[in-house]
Amino acid sequence: MGIPAEGDVVERWDRIGRAAAYGAAAALVPYLVIKVSWVVGSLLGLLPVGQGFGLGGWLVLNTVTIGMAAAGITLGLALVRPWGMRIPGRLVGFLAWVGSGFLVSILPFVVVSALVNSGTGSSGDSGSSGGDAAMPGWEAVLLQCSFVGTGIALAIALPAYLRRRWPHALRRPERPCPRTSSGQLWPAVTGAVTSATPASST
Repeated sequence: MGIPAEGDVVERWDRIGRAAAYGAAAALVPYLVIKVSWVVGSLLGLLPVGQGFGLGGWLVLNTVTIGMAAAGITLGLALVRPWGMRIPGRLVGFLAWVGSGFLVSILPFVVVSALVNSGTGSSGDSGSSGGDAAMPGWEAVLLQCSFVGTGIALAIALPAYLRRRWPHALRRPERPCPRTSSGQLWPAVTGAVTSATPASST
C-alpha cells in the first residue's frame, strides 16, 4: 500500500474540516432551542424565572445568550459555506480562534462537573447562564454538550477554512531538486580526463 499523495491528504482534511464546521453549527442548535423556550416560557408564565433573577434580568440575560448562539451558528456556517469567503478573513479567523479557545478550555471543568454532579445526584447548572436550580438533568447535558462540541468542532474547522482562504500562504514549501545528475556528470568527468591525458605519438 503506497503513501497517499499530499493532495489526497489535503482533500481528506478539507472534508473533515467542512464536516466539523457543520457540526459546530449543529451543536449550538439545542442550546438555542432551550434558551428560546426559557424566554417564551417565562413570558407566558409556564416556566419559572431563574433563581436570583427578576423577570427583566432573566429575559435580558437569555436574550443575549440567544444572540450569542445565533452568532456561533452563523460562524460555523461561515467556515464552510461560499458566502463565508466574502466576509473579512481576519474577522472570521479571530472569532473562530477565540470561540474555540474559550470553549475547549472549559472541557476539563465540564468533565469534572459532570462527575461531581453524578456523584451527588444533582443536575448542575454549568453553562446554563443563570439556569434555575430545578433545571432537568437532560437540559444540563445538552447545554454542556453544545459548548464542548462547538469548541472542538471549531478547532478542527478553522485550519481547513484558513487553507481554503489562503492556499498559497499555508502551502508547504517545495524542496529544490538537485540539478546535477549522473547523465550530466560523466561527460564532464570524461572530458576533463581526456584533456589532462597527454596525447601519445605513434
